[in-house]
Amino acid sequence: LADGEYDVALERAKQNLASDRRRGLLVGIALHQLIIGRSYMKKAEGTTGLSESTRYLDNAVKALRRAGRQDYVPLGLLARAELLRVTRDYISARRDLDEAMTIATRGGMRRHEADCYLGYARLAMAEGDRATAREHLETATRMIEEMDYHRRDPELAELEEELG
Repeated sequence: LADGEYDVALERAKQNLASDRRRGLLVGIALHQLIIGRSYMKKAEGTTGLSESTRYLDNAVKALRRAGRQDYVPLGLLARAELLRVTRDYISARRDLDEAMTIATRGGMRRHEADCYLGYARLAMAEGDRATAREHLETATRMIEEMDYHRRDPELAELEEELG
């Protein structure tokens, strides 16, 4: 999303979250919390945005687990890992990435697996380990090509540029 679109997504997700809460739709609640958390993270106006993002992403992961939707849990873990990387909590970010990867590989969720490799590449870059970042990026690139998952091409290009 473009910067201005996060405000629209945030407001829409808050409205839908309220509706899902009234109707008791656990998966909807979790997914809307995920959207809200990611929107706050992308907007991140200082620590307030990040603390709101943390709250919503933590709640989203808990709700996805309660809903029993293993196919959605990696989405929450990947989003929270991104936030943890941004806040420099690398140990917790790796823990979330590892859990997402375990779920993805066990469940045959190859797109989530490719997303995990992108997350690992970003984490390695943040930690200053360019060689490991390159390895993860190459694995993600290969998987994305094999699956024709070109929705991630902008992220691949961004990481490729950062690595030089």
